[in-house]
Amino acid sequence: MKSTKNKKNPENIGILRFKEIAAGNKILPLYERLPSSTEYSGKGVTICIIDSGFYSHPDLTKPKNRILTVFDINKPASKRIFRTQHPDNWHGMLTSCVAAGNGFSSDGYYKSLAGNADVVLIKVKSLKRISGRSITAAIRWAIEHREQYNIRIINLSVYDDFDESYKINPVSKAAEDAVNAGIVVVAAVGNDPSAPVRPPASAPGVISVGGINDNNIPGFRRVEMYHSNFGHTVDGFIKPEVIAPAIAVPAPILPDTTNHKTALAVWDILSKPASEMNEALIAHIRAGNLPAPGYDITSTVKLKKYLYEQMARFQIIHPHYQLTEGTSMASPFVCSVIAQMIEADPEITPQEVKNILFETALKIPGVDKMKQGFGIVNPAEAVKRAVIEAVTKAAPVYDSNPVISTEENIIIFTYHDHNAVNVALTGSFNGWNNEGLQLRKGRAGVWKAELPMLAEGSYEYKFIINGTRWVYDPANNHRTDDNHGSFNSVFEVKYPA
Repeated sequence: MKSTKNKKNPENIGILRFKEIAAGNKILPLYERLPSSTEYSGKGVTICIIDSGFYSHPDLTKPKNRILTVFDINKPASKRIFRTQHPDNWHGMLTSCVAAGNGFSSDGYYKSLAGNADVVLIKVKSLKRISGRSITAAIRWAIEHREQYNIRIINLSVYDDFDESYKINPVSKAAEDAVNAGIVVVAAVGNDPSAPVRPPASAPGVISVGGINDNNIPGFRRVEMYHSNFGHTVDGFIKPEVIAPAIAVPAPILPDTTNHKTALAVWDILSKPASEMNEALIAHIRAGNLPAPGYDITSTVKLKKYLYEQMARFQIIHPHYQLTEGTSMASPFVCSVIAQMIEADPEITPQEVKNILFETALKIPGVDKMKQGFGIVNPAEAVKRAVIEAVTKAAPVYDSNPVISTEENIIIFTYHDHNAVNVALTGSFNGWNNEGLQLRKGRAGVWKAELPMLAEGSYEYKFIINGTRWVYDPANNHRTDDNHGSFNSVFEVKYPA
């Protein structure tokens, strides 16, 4: 018989983890787990969060109230619900604090990367469901009031019921209009790899976000994929485009709920000397803050085990914070990175934001490209690139690449890379020539080439960087499998009827 002395019981792994947390081995904030900028905090940028409901949490209201407005799109005059512990409020409270919370309830420890950003909060849940009609109305409201509140980003950790083309789906059409109005739109893809990516995440102009598990280890040293939705949309776009932490994301506990009372009680008892812990436990059980244990806890060891079980039950990591998961949390994290980028370069466009996020993202080796898109969002590098853009702003890269001009009989390609020495264009139109058509470098790392007009049809292409690295176009959402572990970019030539 083999000894099991040193083997962990799988059922106890969760409890052991929370035992370590209670001992001081903290769950790290996201700004410590991913390389991040400490110079920017989203100041002067407004993120519009569209979600099921909201609570005016201290991480958003203290020491300064950064909630510019909060309302129910279906009942605009109703405000009281946002000051109560209504069941609808918890999800939006989490997403808004992941996007812009300042960590007030943890003395700044569990703060967002954009802890100084302002927020506009729009509740869209009604009659126990979230309708596409409500989401559409909320997006359209944000577009209409973007200048009044300086709305630069919209987060959508919600989705429509209908898997439709972005050309006809009202939610997707509203999201595309928001992007065209200069708002960066970010959406969660969902947590079911067997399900399709639905609107608004399926819209081409929207930055769609999948998830990873970084195992609470800094620096991308042990990253695994999360069970996100992925694949081709109805229109043939590949989603998600980027991935971000979706496991063990710290976020506030909804105040004055059972979870919160449990957290406060557990931390109170753990702070006591061993001789006083049993008495404190009995007091909290009598007060209704903790359930009575179903086994003998006369020893300190068993008492602590019971407390760790309560922590694991509610994923408690702090008297006021818990662990959350899902692409619903990954999406607002990406928004916090974008808020830093916009603070660094207030003139940055939605397309430039996408280009930078995609070009600086880090691929996970050995993971299907369909599941991870361009890779893990890299906050430090993305903000660094935004700073460079602000300093050396040139004529912008075209918002649609390539630009097909049947009037001038040319097709214009651009590629953005400050560090490239040489950039060439190759594709099905020139037999995938290894030398390709040379692009000319302009200001701020913008490369450009003009190709004579081609016959009607669909074409595939790539850029060749420094003669050796073949890359698809990050500014073109139309991609197809290249049968070599990556993608080719696709464009179509059509002449006016």
